[in-house]
Amino acid sequence: MELLDGQSLRAGDWLRSGDGWSGRILAIIDTADFVPELVGAHWSYLGTGVLIDTDFAGMVHFQHQDLLNERVERCNAPAVNEPMGRPKG
Repeated sequence: MELLDGQSLRAGDWLRSGDGWSGRILAIIDTADFVPELVGAHWSYLGTGVLIDTDFAGMVHFQHQDLLNERVERCNAPAVNEPMGRPKG
């Protein structure tokens, strides 16, 4: 999956949206790219899209275009003592 600026995304990357939420990509379903702690076979029935562990609702399934409409950008993981919704970067 690619962002509007052409950056490639992979499972495990952190994102921040233009609306202020942030989260970690758990899976890019189309390419079967899953973080190690997620069993891909349990989620492949969704067919397409991205699973993100968000700071506003836990795990959320986004379709690619919906995610691009959120104006997301890659960011660094939050520091250990920092709330998930405030990643550095």
